[in-house]
Amino acid sequence: GVGVAPALLTITPAATWDFGAVANGSVNDKSFTITNTGGLTATGIAGGGLAAPVTFKGGGFPGTGGTCSGGTLAAGATCTFVVTYAPLSTAAMADTIEVAYHNGVEAKQVTRDVIGSSSAPAVLAISETGTFSFGAKANGSVTDKTFTITNSGAFTASALAPTAFSAPYSFKGNLYPGSGGTCGLTLPGGQTCTVVVTFSPTVTGTHNSTLEMAYNDGVQNLTVQRGLTGVSSAPAVLTISGSNPVDFGTIAVGASADQTFTLQNTGGYDASSVTEVGLAPPFAFKGGTFPGTGGNCATPIAAAASCSIVVTYTPTGTGLQSDAIEMSYNNGVSVVLSTRNVQGTGVAPANIAISGANPLDFGTVATGGAKDMSVTLTNTGGLTATSLSGGGISAPFTFKGGGFPGTGGTCTGG
Repeated sequence: GVGVAPALLTITPAATWDFGAVANGSVNDKSFTITNTGGLTATGIAGGGLAAPVTFKGGGFPGTGGTCSGGTLAAGATCTFVVTYAPLSTAAMADTIEVAYHNGVEAKQVTRDVIGSSSAPAVLAISETGTFSFGAKANGSVTDKTFTITNSGAFTASALAPTAFSAPYSFKGNLYPGSGGTCGLTLPGGQTCTVVVTFSPTVTGTHNSTLEMAYNDGVQNLTVQRGLTGVSSAPAVLTISGSNPVDFGTIAVGASADQTFTLQNTGGYDASSVTEVGLAPPFAFKGGTFPGTGGNCATPIAAAASCSIVVTYTPTGTGLQSDAIEMSYNNGVSVVLSTRNVQGTGVAPANIAISGANPLDFGTVATGGAKDMSVTLTNTGGLTATSLSGGGISAPFTFKGGGFPGTGGTCTGG
């Protein structure tokens, strides 16, 4: 006869096999290799020792896909068996794979310990409720919104990936998770991260989209969504009524003149932060503050709306004086100016001088007689004198004929 070493089975990988941390509901397979290092065929090979959540794949040894069938393994040969770890509840797992065989002399057993742990699958949610509205915005504006993604499960969400946006939505900077965002490819259980979404419309209308994040919860691939909406319109455009420049005319120094201007918003968006930044004396809002006494403008000025402002010209010197009404406002995209030039001419007030010595001496006149004297009125000012009238004399002095300017006088028409 021929003497040989008994069959000797070993299992690889060696030492305890760790399935790691997995999610409840997941199915995790591991293939093990049996090697017969002895000199004789092992017989009666059978697997056992496992209890749920650890089983041979498909329910029986050697497991679906395993090759250790038939109960024998020749000397120097190998075969495989497949073990499945499929937890359904949170717990730590420890079990032992037992492979029994006959080595040609006696019954033997080879074992391999397995461990693992399980937790609730990842569950992602995106902040806000329902469809998030960016509100009404102007074309050309840029509005950012930071969304928080929360993993309320215990298992780490993996393979986080957003569905691509279409204009006018994007991740800020055009790259996930958006400039300032903190989300990456994974999110541990109980943790949060952020993404930053930009709404930048260029075309008028209602714009709808969806923020959608794909991820693996540890069991399967899922998605979580948040609807997005926004409305856009043409930016505000303020116009100021009147010719360019608006002329207040010729005004006496010390006097004043008012002009009412209409501000019209011809754009599709409200003009906000409306204020005047250009006026300086001798031009000012009537009464000293915007919109001027009698004006009704307030901020904001709604799209297609109009209102009025009242500007006063009060010259303090002579000559042509000019300025500009500069209305600063936010058009929904940026701060801009609307301008209307104004001018006026200051002149010295009318000044009437009376010719002759002071006093005028009529000389010696007989009682009952009469003597006339003609005096000249000269306007030495820069403006027409109006409401001209005579008075201040009493009998025996009168304007000739009884009334100003006296018979033969030429100071008529007021």
